Amino acid sequence: MMQSRSQLKSERKNIANKQINDLLRGLNNLTPNSFSQKITLFAKIYPQIVEAISRRVPKIKILAYLRSAGLNVSSTQFDAMMTAERKLRTLNGERICCESCGTALQLPYIFEPKNLLEGMSHDTQLDEICESKNGSAR
Repeated sequence: MMQSRSQLKSERKNIANKQINDLLRGLNNLTPNSFSQKITLFAKIYPQIVEAISRRVPKIKILAYLRSAGLNVSSTQFDAMMTAERKLRTLNGERICCESCGTALQLPYIFEPKNLLEGMSHDTQLDEICESKNGSAR
């Protein structure tokens, strides 16, 4: 028995729809790799990391805490993730502000290119972490 042209067309459409549904279901079931999960988690806690750094919490203490909390990143990964997150947020026009005084927090000197900091003392670099509300350094 021969199928009509409309039956063949309908059958092909059903097969295509099933394939599409299988693909969509499969894609929805995929999970990101561990590094992608690290990046997502890091992005969510980035504002608190910036605040901790602005309070002059040493990077080694931040890294130790992150490791103890299950986010194991090396110092190099941490620096790269901080720089990438800062650039992304700057492009999006986001600013991290101090919760107590409301001033805009700048990314600290340890994440800036060294040539921008030549001639500045360590204390001057640290003082430029948190801007006052009128834009001048503290």
